[in-house]
Amino acid sequence: MDGLKQYLDRQVKKFSFADVKLLQLLGASLGVVLVKLVPEIVDLSLWVFVVLAALCAAKPCCVFFLTDEAEG
Repeated sequence: MDGLKQYLDRQVKKFSFADVKLLQLLGASLGVVLVKLVPEIVDLSLWVFVVLAALCAAKPCCVFFLTDEAEG
């Protein structure tokens, strides 16, 4: 499994800034498609989306603010 992690790490490092932004646009587009297919998702409470956003932001924020440069 470690070999797979190293392989994926090498492949992801090839991404440019534009590639990352295109992947973000892909995620947003898939979200729109999901809402069009299942419109009941929009009826969820605002707090469900706030909690989901916080959960999604937790790992990147920890890496950005708490990871030492030497660990890279």
